[in-house]
Amino acid sequence: MKFVNALLASALLATGAAQAQVVTAVPSSSEVAVGDFFTVDLIVSGLADATVGSFDFDFIYDPFVMTSYGVVFGEGLDVFSLGSLFSVSSQPGLINIFQTSYDTVEDLIALQPDTFTLATLSFKAISLGSSPLEVFVNAIGDAEGVMLPVELGAGMVTAVPEPQTYALLLAGLGLIALSARRRRS
Repeated sequence: MKFVNALLASALLATGAAQAQVVTAVPSSSEVAVGDFFTVDLIVSGLADATVGSFDFDFIYDPFVMTSYGVVFGEGLDVFSLGSLFSVSSQPGLINIFQTSYDTVEDLIALQPDTFTLATLSFKAISLGSSPLEVFVNAIGDAEGVMLPVELGAGMVTAVPEPQTYALLLAGLGLIALSARRRRS
């Protein structure tokens, strides 16, 4: 029995802590004016000795605040410019992006950085308000196709009125106050 306990203790000590990779949605700006274009980078970090060979994500946003204008995939899954298999499908409020690398396992292990941009999504702010930027992981695998543990980091973007709108509003309020003052005199 002591031998079994010692064996189990040794096995537990030999195992390392599981390391989760982090996927984060990072907007180019947390506040944008209505009518402005902006981007959101989907960044993977914390790879250390791990690699990413494929991923399938759903990106969720508020379609009443922003509208999608396109997706550009990063170079992290295409380290030798061999290309990759990818697809993008979208509907208001949801973009599904999928990519798998054509690079070899050895190339991804040797050349893939610890942190890189998986994809850059382009948007336009269409009305005032805030939109959560949420990533739902359908799948993410390493260079050999083994599923990776992943943590998610969410972002937020807020569409605000343009500065000219504030100036016009203040000018209008000033004219109303001036008009009311003249009527009293």
